Amino acid sequence: MFKMSIYYIAEVILAPVLRQERLLAFLFSLCKPLEDLYNEFEAFVAEMRFENKFTGQVCYIEKRLNLSYDVPLERIRVTDNGFRFAPDFFTYSDFSSEPMEVGYADGDSKMLWYNTSTQTNDYTITIPIELSAEEGKIQTLANQYKPLGKKFNIQIQ
Repeated sequence: MFKMSIYYIAEVILAPVLRQERLLAFLFSLCKPLEDLYNEFEAFVAEMRFENKFTGQVCYIEKRLNLSYDVPLERIRVTDNGFRFAPDFFTYSDFSSEPMEVGYADGDSKMLWYNTSTQTNDYTITIPIELSAEEGKIQTLANQYKPLGKKFNIQIQ
């Protein structure tokens, strides 16, 4: 975004005949609220650009949480809960314990899959005990950046 000076624009728009010191001071006092609004807008744009740099990748979520809550020590860790493509995850319902019949493309041969998965979270956020008071805020921030459909839990160490 470009930088602009409200005061300079007001002075340039004013006719050269009217550019007296007292009139410019009065005009600048009228421009002060507009300058404050512009500065707030610039800060908002900078904050939005900063937030949009982070994606749902684990390394970016960890970096964002450390920048927000544990700047000097960076003790917040995000760990993946393992390989998610084991055959026992390929069921239609996580709640059924009944075997599910899965057919091949030819339609003749059948096999049974059991859902033996007890793992419910995709990754774990580990925070130090000193930040346990901030757990709700950390969960809100992690929910904002996590990929859709992913689950996580917060573990306090």
